[in-house]
Amino acid sequence: MSLCHGQPWAGNVHFRYETNESGDKVPVEAVFSDFQACAHGRTGQDLAHFILASTTREFRQNHLDQVLKFYLTELEDVITSQGTFSISRKKMISWKLYFRSF
Repeated sequence: MSLCHGQPWAGNVHFRYETNESGDKVPVEAVFSDFQACAHGRTGQDLAHFILASTTREFRQNHLDQVLKFYLTELEDVITSQGTFSISRKKMISWKLYFRSF
């Protein structure tokens, strides 16, 4: 069980942009807003809701594996950087396999 946002969609995410070397504005930070629907839920509930509510079927068909791999890599980095506990590569791989079962 996790504390879930409850309404994670693109309209509840606000970005801070910076200009890169090419002159393009790129997002460098993101924050969520609208927390009145927070509740206990399953660990992947918010991620699944966000992906389904904020992307097209075509995007998911073409990029879902890439998005989930990126998410899991970032999750691993955050968990490791917090120093609260260490997750071995073997355990993280099993999480990735678990994710793919849905």
